[in-house]
Amino acid sequence: MSVEKLTNTNIKSFAPQEKRYTVRDSEVQGLVIRVEPSGRKQFYLDYRERESGRRTSYKIGDATILTITQAREVAKTKLADIIRGLPVVKKKNSAEITVEDLFKLYKEQVLKHHKTANAERFIQVDFSSFLPRPCSTLTGEDLANWRGGEKEKGKKDSSINREANAFLAMLRWGRENDKIINCPLIKKKIKKLPESDSTEIIRYLSVDERQRLLAALDKREKPRQPDYLRTLVLVALNTGIRRGALLKLTWDDLSFETQTIRLRRETAKSDKLSYIPMNSTVYDTLTKWKTFKEKKGRVEEFLFTGSQGTPLSDIRKSWATVLNEAKITGFRWHDLRHDYASQLVMAGVSILTVKELLTHTNLEQTLRYAHLAPDQKKSAVDKLDSLYK
Repeated sequence: MSVEKLTNTNIKSFAPQEKRYTVRDSEVQGLVIRVEPSGRKQFYLDYRERESGRRTSYKIGDATILTITQAREVAKTKLADIIRGLPVVKKKNSAEITVEDLFKLYKEQVLKHHKTANAERFIQVDFSSFLPRPCSTLTGEDLANWRGGEKEKGKKDSSINREANAFLAMLRWGRENDKIINCPLIKKKIKKLPESDSTEIIRYLSVDERQRLLAALDKREKPRQPDYLRTLVLVALNTGIRRGALLKLTWDDLSFETQTIRLRRETAKSDKLSYIPMNSTVYDTLTKWKTFKEKKGRVEEFLFTGSQGTPLSDIRKSWATVLNEAKITGFRWHDLRHDYASQLVMAGVSILTVKELLTHTNLEQTLRYAHLAPDQKKSAVDKLDSLYK
């Protein structure tokens, strides 16, 4: 067994051999990395049990997920437990269940139903040093220290909040489902860090930009053959549907009779069923698209499909080409949704109606567009004039 200072760089360079081999870290006692013939690399803590004196090991985690810094933090926590006479591997009862045990249950019962793996990554990577600890030992001070460490790394407050929210959601789930009995960290409401670093710029199209964008899209159309990107953009501009949900629309989600589009719970970010009304532009565009598909005999499950009949997934290249053709800069696909909301507000639509159309879960998300309606505020206060004349 060789001994050297483990780094993220040299760990990547450890090539698999015919037999498994181990490299011991020179910085933290007992911390090793095992390299399997398959190429898999795992961090372990080799230690001696205090009562029996028997040498054993504790698996810390996969080296492709954990950094060496995170592995050292876990190893140090376990070594501290050994010094205090605490068992390295805890009994899995509801009072002393570890964060790692809770995480396994949470993945199986909750996270596997999520559309993205963000929450799983946040918990497993960003809170790796918490995994060996019993949930009952977590305190507000632990979270405060973790936040401080993340800020020192240069991480944004908004990112820290997202990661902490994922971790706290798991703990609350554990309490609500009787997986843990006591956890001081979630006894009181945790305040988010003020996100002064995440002020979002509301980008929408100017009159001239809109004309140039539509002209560039029109150029893509061929006689009696509507263009898929033009169809997507017009629907996005007039419904505000997010790209992911838009690309996963099925023909069953459309009702041309009621002129509505159904956003299924499994594709909606709000995790709830919603119905978005079609205006004439959307109705005509989708009718034209369906007619074209029917004539070609290509009415598949999804409105927009790739080569294998699966939902179209990558439109970045064609979108970038259209923006370049239209000479529009600093405009993302998601800004089509911002344009939709901004135009509604500037047209005098109430902020509550805009909230429902955007399928926002809370009003704060929609209020970022409120500044675009100064005339509404002026009109409101002008109604008081008659009281003083």
